[in-house]
Amino acid sequence: MPMLSGASTDFLIAITYDHDTVSLILASVLLTVFVVVFCIACFRISRKAGFSAFISSFMFIPGVNILILILLGFFKWPAEKELAAYRKKYGPLEKKKDEYDNLPVCVKCQTPIPPGVKNCVSCGWPEKYKEF
Repeated sequence: MPMLSGASTDFLIAITYDHDTVSLILASVLLTVFVVVFCIACFRISRKAGFSAFISSFMFIPGVNILILILLGFFKWPAEKELAAYRKKYGPLEKKKDEYDNLPVCVKCQTPIPPGVKNCVSCGWPEKYKEF
């Protein structure tokens, strides 16, 4: 590139090594990632709670987001109402019995000990000591 008389190349160095531009791009990417993750989390929480997914859009309005958090934290969720109605109709859920319920457990680590095994398979208790 031909140099013009009296022209300075300092502006090229300033444009090439401008740290403010790199910082701005990095901050924009990180902010975008944060907003997307926050939006997905709010969407999933509101859906699992039984509310409309539209409620998650209110989390971006200052002041209203505090009210939404209070709503989610202290009011009864539609999913809880549905579970209470199910338990009222069918009774509480019972734990299914399995083959490990009646096994003896290790005193040290509370792991079930299978029949025919003398030492705990998890921690080895009681350890066998060699006699001298």
